[in-house]
Amino acid sequence: MNISGLNIHDNTFTSLGGAGRYQAIYINPDIGQGLATIEDNEFGGAIRRAIATERSNVLIKENTLSTELGFGDSNQAIAIWNFYGIDVDDVEVIDNIINDFATGVQVNFQGFGVGTNGILINENTIVGNN
Repeated sequence: MNISGLNIHDNTFTSLGGAGRYQAIYINPDIGQGLATIEDNEFGGAIRRAIATERSNVLIKENTLSTELGFGDSNQAIAIWNFYGIDVDDVEVIDNIINDFATGVQVNFQGFGVGTNGILINENTIVGNN
């Protein structure tokens, strides 16, 4: 599948409570080379992970992310991963507001020789995180 051109914007993601925790947006690897954008969204409530990507060419910009979970819940606001052992290049995390997560931005790459070119984390406000 090719999700090039995907644009997730101007949404509000909120937990309705209860014992469960949720992941709002997860982008898995795909065959596309074009840009996918996550921009101007709000995330709140009992969030385990607000945004996770294992895809190259992703822009995560101007989102507001906060959680009600404690630091012991090992949650991340934004996660950039390569658990499939493939290159993850050209991911930009720009001008987001991140509050009260265990980890504000997690970059986790596994596998020898896996490419990680062009990972940019810039101009974010990250406060109250563990």
